[in-house]
Amino acid sequence: MTTDYVLDETATLLKARGHGHLVPVLLEIVFSSAACTVCWTDAERFRATCEFFVKHEDQAWSFTDCLSFVVMKDQRLRDSLTKDAHFREAGFQPLLA
Repeated sequence: MTTDYVLDETATLLKARGHGHLVPVLLEIVFSSAACTVCWTDAERFRATCEFFVKHEDQAWSFTDCLSFVVMKDQRLRDSLTKDAHFREAGFQPLLA
């Protein structure tokens, strides 16, 4: 599972690092995969993320991190395919740490 915001950040990073040609490949793999689901940000999820982001203003978490935390909590997920320590700080298990 991933979010549209994570896809946004990944595509932007690929392009910024000179690998924009990989963006269509990334998107094709994600959208054709039976193993990956994209959670889209609607108005309700955006509002919940805003509340979470503001509530945790003392943390160095990005808005995208907070959206991931909201989705993970909603979906009852504990593990995340990341090495980002922010996930551990928020109570999740980064699998690449």
